[in-house]
Amino acid sequence: MRSGSGCAALGGSPPRTALRTQGRTSRHAREVPKVDIWPHGFLGDGRPCAALISFTPGGNVLAWGLRNRLVTTMRSRVRKFAHVLERVGLAMAGAAGGLFVAAHVGSSIAAFTSEGFIMMMMIGGAVGFYVGIDTPALAFHAPDSRHSNKGSSGGVDSAEFLSAVGTFLATLTAFVSVVVIVLRENPHIYWTMVIMVGWVVGVLMQIVAGAIARTRD
Repeated sequence: MRSGSGCAALGGSPPRTALRTQGRTSRHAREVPKVDIWPHGFLGDGRPCAALISFTPGGNVLAWGLRNRLVTTMRSRVRKFAHVLERVGLAMAGAAGGLFVAAHVGSSIAAFTSEGFIMMMMIGGAVGFYVGIDTPALAFHAPDSRHSNKGSSGGVDSAEFLSAVGTFLATLTAFVSVVVIVLRENPHIYWTMVIMVGWVVGVLMQIVAGAIARTRD
């Protein structure tokens, strides 16, 4: 934008080119809406002289820049809120799984009928499902390509592997516990111990996987 192209910046009179341009512009004043005109100089009598450029909503670069920044900020906040909401839902699912496992184990073993044991199983499941599911994966690189220390050169991603196996064990034991409770089965004490150990091991693997993934980031 050329500021003051048709005005005297220090108090002079506008040149003839500006007058001719102003004459041509006045004919189309009703066709082009003037939205934002900023003074770029002053006339001889001290009145502000505006640039002979009409800013339409589609051509206002500043307005569009602010709009894009606002939209980007709103999208970022919505994405963060959705991510937190998803994690909270996973934590609630883990706590529910821990509750079912604790209820089954407590109904079979009298030593595990306390409220402290139930809360411990629920908190462990909530933490494991919150941090151990959908962990950030390593960027894959071919074995003969250049890669950083954080990249994977074809080996096994320990965090991803632990997260997958831990989630499978935890959900499997929770599912079996629900089936036993609903169908009112009475399995052997050996299988009850296997269910409890499988839940604890699966949750611990999830927590370790989440810690590894967040430490390397």
